[in-house]
Amino acid sequence: MTYTLLARDPESGDIGLAIASCWPAVGGVVPYYHGDVGVVASQSSAHSAMAEEVLAHLASGDDPETALTTVLPRFTPEIRQVIVLAHDGARALRTGSAVLTHVSEAYGPDCVAAGNLLANDTICPAMIDRYLRTGDDRFADRLLAALHAGETAGGDRRGREAAAIRIWPRHYPDPDLLPLDIRADNDPDPIAVLERTLARRRAVEQTRY
Repeated sequence: MTYTLLARDPESGDIGLAIASCWPAVGGVVPYYHGDVGVVASQSSAHSAMAEEVLAHLASGDDPETALTTVLPRFTPEIRQVIVLAHDGARALRTGSAVLTHVSEAYGPDCVAAGNLLANDTICPAMIDRYLRTGDDRFADRLLAALHAGETAGGDRRGREAAAIRIWPRHYPDPDLLPLDIRADNDPDPIAVLERTLARRRAVEQTRY
């Protein structure tokens, strides 16, 4: 019911997430972030305690693969889809055997995408491809482009309701740079809402995103 891209901007070291779904308020349900560690997207059957524990293992020095292997077995792994991206670019992905189809997964340099309950299995490869092909654009625009590619490829098979773009600066909390947190909820075209909101944010605040 959700498709998500996690990415690390290689120039700044910032980490970002782009997500869309027919699930309400998905931008506040799926992502979990820890400064100087990375981001976890817990979807299909989101679980905050599981995501926070994965982040704790990353903070203690585990790589994403080790963190998932250690934590997931205690949290009904067959129903979960979990994506992890660390600030050093290391990433990992697990999709349980009972996650609803269509499932889609894809990897790229400093990025990873996954989705479930989708129209088809091409959606995440399309997101990664578009994200990488917009490499000269600003980070938030690259994430938005990936969402457009996922929607064009078919998106959530149940329809559209919510989307979000979130970016955390490399040295969060940064005294001079706010994180970017743009969400659209309960709207028939949430990605278009994100575009308008991003343009408005840039009009009132100087930001490298």
